[in-house]
Amino acid sequence: LRGDVTTAVAAGELARIQTAAHKLKGALANVGARRAASVAARVEAAAKAGDLATAAGATDDLVHEIRALERDIRGANG
Repeated sequence: LRGDVTTAVAAGELARIQTAAHKLKGALANVGARRAASVAARVEAAAKAGDLATAAGATDDLVHEIRALERDIRGANG
């Protein structure tokens, strides 16, 4: 799903960004990744408002949060 968001941002497709961010937000919330879900919500809101620049910036933040989450998961599994 992360790739769906970044691909849509690269293509400048606001509707796709919004949809992909919404799906990712739900998936992250379902696993308790509240901070990352909150950033996904920012991406979704920016895309809904038609603000590609803000959506792109928030996507960078989202990628950072997901990478941190992945590191935490790997660390927890030893």
